[in-house]
Amino acid sequence: MAAASRGRTRLIREIIADIKRTLPGFPVGAKFSFYSISNQEALALMQGRDEEKIPEIEFYAAEECAEICRLLQDSGLDFIEILGDHSSLERGAAASSCYLALAQAARRRCTLPIILTGGNSDPAEMNRILQNDGIEFFGLSRELIREPNLPSRWASGDLTRAACIHCDGCYETPGHVCRFA
Repeated sequence: MAAASRGRTRLIREIIADIKRTLPGFPVGAKFSFYSISNQEALALMQGRDEEKIPEIEFYAAEECAEICRLLQDSGLDFIEILGDHSSLERGAAASSCYLALAQAARRRCTLPIILTGGNSDPAEMNRILQNDGIEFFGLSRELIREPNLPSRWASGDLTRAACIHCDGCYETPGHVCRFA
């Protein structure tokens, strides 16, 4: 796995090194979407198991992706934003911080600051993650499409969940506007 990951990241690592050489002290970050395991690996995972009962997160190549994060860190990356591949994990109101397991896998392999993106709608859950999982930052997208003033609302003490229901309707509209706002 390490050799394959090293090969897959060669160009990115070279770009990071060139940026660092050209702009010393300039922070370099990356947005990394963890990817699913191969069809062959998925079939092996499902062998003898009820497909409906396998958590979707198991279909991600979490350890390989975490190794890629480590390699990028070793190349001088300053921070990384982690998310999945816009799977069904993100849909529905129960999708709170749905890619946490992927960020945790990366945290086990690297020490650079991590931005967790995907379903960050519950400030209590985000605070728990901040305190317990070593994830320093959170990315918000659809939540801000639905509620542009969400950070101000949370900062003022109203810590109710974001109003976004994660239906993905905003991605189907010109200009990404919420159909329910």
